[in-house]
Amino acid sequence: MAHELSREWCNPMAGQRFTFQGEGYVLGGDLGDGAVGLVRKATRTKDNAPRAVKFLAPDPKYIDEAIFDDVAARFKREGDRGAKLRHPHLLTIFSHCENEDGELFESREPKNPFLLMEQIQGRTLESYIRKRPSEERGKFAITRDR
Repeated sequence: MAHELSREWCNPMAGQRFTFQGEGYVLGGDLGDGAVGLVRKATRTKDNAPRAVKFLAPDPKYIDEAIFDDVAARFKREGDRGAKLRHPHLLTIFSHCENEDGELFESREPKNPFLLMEQIQGRTLESYIRKRPSEERGKFAITRDR
């Protein structure tokens, strides 16, 4: 049987409602998927503020299930530490949400922990890297301007 955090058990659907710290949200469509999680659009119901939700849902094609618990600990640290950071060049993480047994969702699904984050417009880091000339890939210039 697959690990409880495995991607096969995490099926966030557009229209699902959840509440966190007294605020209501509605899930929207896909923003992206990676080796560690699924990212979905969300809207805060009181003011239609756009948000992103990154669900911890490791993909066993890329990550050995034997280390899923370690991945979960790292994910929690990302959320806890990230929520304390504010910088114009960093995506805002509002909170890490444990979501024990799906308690934050009206439907009680999905049960996976998630990060509640700012949703921004633009391209992904992967698309930025792919569009760089091959001789510049893997090299980033750090300046005061960026």
